[in-house]
Amino acid sequence: MKDHEHTLVKSPSKSCTNNDECTGSHISSNNSTKTDNTEFIELTKLIWTGIGTVGSVITICSMLTAIFIYTVYPCLRNFRFKIHLHLFFALLLESIAQLILSYLLLSKVNQIHVTNIGNVTMNQLFLSPKEIMYSFNSQSTYIIIQNTMIIIWELSQTCVFTWTFIEGIHIHDLILVSVFQPSVNMYPLMIAAWVVPIFITGLWLTVWLCTNKIDVSWSFYTFHSTYWILDSFRLTLLSTNMAFLINVIRALVRRPQTNYAPEILKLKKAVKAAILLMPLLGITNFIVLLPVPKHPLGFFIVSGIRRVLPTWQGFIISMIYYFMNKDVSFVLFKLLANLNLICYHHDKLNVYFWERLGY
Repeated sequence: MKDHEHTLVKSPSKSCTNNDECTGSHISSNNSTKTDNTEFIELTKLIWTGIGTVGSVITICSMLTAIFIYTVYPCLRNFRFKIHLHLFFALLLESIAQLILSYLLLSKVNQIHVTNIGNVTMNQLFLSPKEIMYSFNSQSTYIIIQNTMIIIWELSQTCVFTWTFIEGIHIHDLILVSVFQPSVNMYPLMIAAWVVPIFITGLWLTVWLCTNKIDVSWSFYTFHSTYWILDSFRLTLLSTNMAFLINVIRALVRRPQTNYAPEILKLKKAVKAAILLMPLLGITNFIVLLPVPKHPLGFFIVSGIRRVLPTWQGFIISMIYYFMNKDVSFVLFKLLANLNLICYHHDKLNVYFWERLGY
């Protein structure tokens, strides 16, 4: 979760010494409404974070359900579903990080408020030195946990892009490449789908930590120039994957006689699902680059997109890629039919048992 509306950040490219700007109070320049603006910002964060928390929980449940179904039923263990399984693991990791970030935002550690690094609020002036030290230690621990979850979230988000890219390569390979030459070996690419995001995230983190500390809030880290290390890599994957899918569509249009084969029909649906996924990933990833609007309505809408869309995208992807898939629907329908059959035989045995007893 990109928490852009609170605390301070040490950034060479964006000075946040103005507390009004960093807390979002720049929505209005009138000093008499500063308190109202602060309450509006806090209420906005509370509303969207609550909705995002619900989305994270639903996404985690849907991911665990999809992984369980894939593990239990061997008939679903084809290569494309294996790619989806890794994609769901990345989305599960992302949703867990989002949920923890939402929890941290909703429940501040001891409700500590620090207006600047090293400056204590009026409420803490009457605390003993030991209590003040405990408060600062708690705040430091809170920020470290928050920043760690941000790192995990960025890593998992990059993994989502790489696994979507792997599926695009796989579909392109099945429809175009395999017709003319031996199929591409996908397993090295699958290993790279986890290793490369770790390397890219590590590179970004190394450059970022050269000018920032782990125990200082990273509220505006997405506006820093170093964030383009992540965004440029994701944008490259997104645009290349879109080019692959457009090439696949072009090939299907040029060969209409093969479009009614069962396997081709499945691949066409996979292409449609992948194309639907592209705008979702693009909006989710690049909305954080937009500046925070000064108008209250614009601030409310942009904050909602930033907080809600990333938490619900896993559920949307699971619906498109898994639960709306005919193979999965058939397996679930068969499972329900077997459960109904078991219940029916159980009822018949109960009736027979009571009849034998003379009731």
